[in-house]
Amino acid sequence: MRSLVLLIILFSSAFSSEAASKKKQRKIVSSESPQNKKSQVSSYIDETQRFISIFWTDLNYNMDSFFSNQKYSKTENDGRISAYLDFYRKEGESLKTYFDISIKVDLPKLSHRLSITIEKERDDILESRSNQITNVQATKDSDYAASVNYLNLSDLFNSELNVGIRFAIPLDPFVKYRIFKDLNFSWFDLHLEQKFIYFKQEYFSESTQIFFAKKISDSVILSQNNILSWSDSDDLFVLRDSLILSQKLSNKKSISYSVGANASFTPTFYYTGYDASLSYKQVLYKTWLYGSLGIGAEFLRTNEWGMTNFAVIRTEVFFQ
Repeated sequence: MRSLVLLIILFSSAFSSEAASKKKQRKIVSSESPQNKKSQVSSYIDETQRFISIFWTDLNYNMDSFFSNQKYSKTENDGRISAYLDFYRKEGESLKTYFDISIKVDLPKLSHRLSITIEKERDDILESRSNQITNVQATKDSDYAASVNYLNLSDLFNSELNVGIRFAIPLDPFVKYRIFKDLNFSWFDLHLEQKFIYFKQEYFSESTQIFFAKKISDSVILSQNNILSWSDSDDLFVLRDSLILSQKLSNKKSISYSVGANASFTPTFYYTGYDASLSYKQVLYKTWLYGSLGIGAEFLRTNEWGMTNFAVIRTEVFFQ
């Protein structure tokens, strides 16, 4: 509830600066024919996809986790096959290996707004609380799910409703509702998002996201991501703040630097840990084989703020 009130306040302040231009736009749209209105809806979708491709994705669906710590939920209904092999080593622990394969079935869209997908569902809350390098478990613990998705784009805000079932044992019906808004200003871009998630087997969770992105040059992006999440499974409010500097070295190489912090609100507000990391990713073969190296350190309250180093080597294939 706290996060929802915060999001409403941010929406109100952001929309007040756009009121004059939006009013003029509505007058123009009202005089259009039904065919032009249909074209307007298509242009909204195209505009959203262009915005995502510039600030959250580069080469493919999985590369977006490299340029920021957010795997943004894309509105387009593209089929894909991806797999990765991770070698993860944390100081004081043995080497761990993660392997995962994910398939998304591309079904024909029922309309501009309605679609059906079958894909592997990530743990949204676990992913929102993790460092961009150490969030592999959020995907590893996922299961395939089939869902019907309804996308509504408007002048005020955009929303997406997903209703489906996760193929776990037992079968797990779910409902996801997402409200989001992309705002373009002269010197930075802003993404606001409120997400509500209900799984029958895992009860209820929600998250509020505020994402800033500043394009410093054609190859450098500075972004800040703030996510407040709550899950009924642990009854905890967790705040994740991260600052990421991403640099595209070439069409096949990129690097990013990030610092982040996690905080809890139970029993009062306090920081539970800090982290810093460096990631390098490169296309190894054509457009479907990738390699990456990530190194970093965590400073956890439970470890009396001592430094714990970690490293990840990943090989990844991606077909779309």
